[in-house]
Amino acid sequence: MRFKSDLSILEIVGYGLGHIFNDICASMWFTYLLLFFQKVLYFKTTDSGALLFAGQIADGVSTTLVGLLADKLANFILCRKYGGRKSWHLLGSVCVLCSFPFIFLSCIGCSTSSREVQMVYYTSFIVVFQFGWACVQISHLALVTQLSERPETRTLLTSIRYLGTVVANLLVYAVTWVMFGTAGDQPEISSADGDKFRNIMIIGVGVGLVTTLLFHILVRERTCRSSDEKKVDLPLSSYFGWLKNPQFYLVGIVYTASRLFVNLSQSYIPLYLQDSIMVESEYVAIIPLIMFLSGFVTSFFINPLHRLLSEGLTWVLGGIIGMGAAIWLYFDIGSFYLQYGIFIVAALYGGANSVLLITSLSFTANLVGNKISSASFVYGLMSLFDKVANGAAILIIQKEIKCLKLQKSVAVTPGTALADFVSTFLSSTSAAVSWTEQASTTAAVNSTLLSTTTDASPCMGCTKFPDLEHPCFKFFRSVIFSVTGGAAVVGTIFSIILFFTYRRPRKEIPRRKISTMSQKSY
Repeated sequence: MRFKSDLSILEIVGYGLGHIFNDICASMWFTYLLLFFQKVLYFKTTDSGALLFAGQIADGVSTTLVGLLADKLANFILCRKYGGRKSWHLLGSVCVLCSFPFIFLSCIGCSTSSREVQMVYYTSFIVVFQFGWACVQISHLALVTQLSERPETRTLLTSIRYLGTVVANLLVYAVTWVMFGTAGDQPEISSADGDKFRNIMIIGVGVGLVTTLLFHILVRERTCRSSDEKKVDLPLSSYFGWLKNPQFYLVGIVYTASRLFVNLSQSYIPLYLQDSIMVESEYVAIIPLIMFLSGFVTSFFINPLHRLLSEGLTWVLGGIIGMGAAIWLYFDIGSFYLQYGIFIVAALYGGANSVLLITSLSFTANLVGNKISSASFVYGLMSLFDKVANGAAILIIQKEIKCLKLQKSVAVTPGTALADFVSTFLSSTSAAVSWTEQASTTAAVNSTLLSTTTDASPCMGCTKFPDLEHPCFKFFRSVIFSVTGGAAVVGTIFSIILFFTYRRPRKEIPRRKISTMSQKSY
């Protein structure tokens, strides 16, 4: 297929590299944060949920502020000399580099301190990380409208950006597979796996640093604007104008639904694999890896689908695929599903993720159009909707978790965080927990499901005779079905509204340009 772009190949590739560091961090953040804090550091479910929620809120506030400041401060010296978008990208990359590594390490100098001290420690790094992540995300998204005014090129850049996301996730999951696959048939993830998460983080940060440097070398930000876009310091009324635009809210709902589908499935599938269908620990890498391989393949068909069906109907198609995957995951726990079906469901989720995310970003780019001076503001608010919705959903889910499964025979020194954690549960519930003294300085926790409520009955006998319909095992299955299926339904409804409400009449477009109509219609 011939496609003439107004950008060079190096610029297109360079742009795709610019978000890989962010994507590597986001992959670990959404996929393994809850798993790491609950299974390795033994944080309570509400505490780990609070950390993720704090990060989402910090990200949401940061994206809004960065969206405003990135447009207002475009005349600063560094922005004029180096480019406004790339300057913010550079600032964000430095913040991410200086904060993210500490999130996936034990609390340095405070590993035996109280949970409150550790919460403050991790929250501080999370806030800095989320601010930097927001700087990179908003500047990179807004750069699409800065590099080209052609809808075809913008869609191509959006697709390349998502391909970078897929590559980053494939890297994380491949490395994770290597780390946990070498452990044999290890059934559970425990505190003994802290070093593995550290190594995954170090490799990810190293690759991200290299790709970020290549982005800044290969991409040259256009500083010349058209006559109607030369003024960067827009009046406040121009921002309020977006808030009066109904299409802005419709696109925001679809974008948020896409992010809920992608992020929540990414966050809870590892816990679903560990606590709902109880597969080996290497599956926390294999299943997400299949999802993103499927997403990678699917991404090549997004542009043709946009031309053939329009963005609106393409999103609907992805939503139907996502709903089908959610229904299968929830209702089928037979032997075929556990041996083979789970891989097909993972592929369906990956394909749906690709369609929904790329199409929602195309919605947003087309909404901005040639109003590039306020692009950062639009992307910032879209991201705020996304972060608040994701954070609130995760906080609610974490509070509803009834059972927590711990690894068998984890050696613990009395007085450590795990001892405090278990004693907290023992003081508030009569759950069947085996807590025996191995020696004068150590204790062991048998593999079991700890009740997080005063009613211990849902957890009795769960591990001896597993019943996948039991409330303890069914919880994460229900979560994934509800949040992903619900997001797909809501997004589908509003995509259809966008398609019929803001679709340009066919007769207004010359015959020779009909093939590009789908780039501008919903």
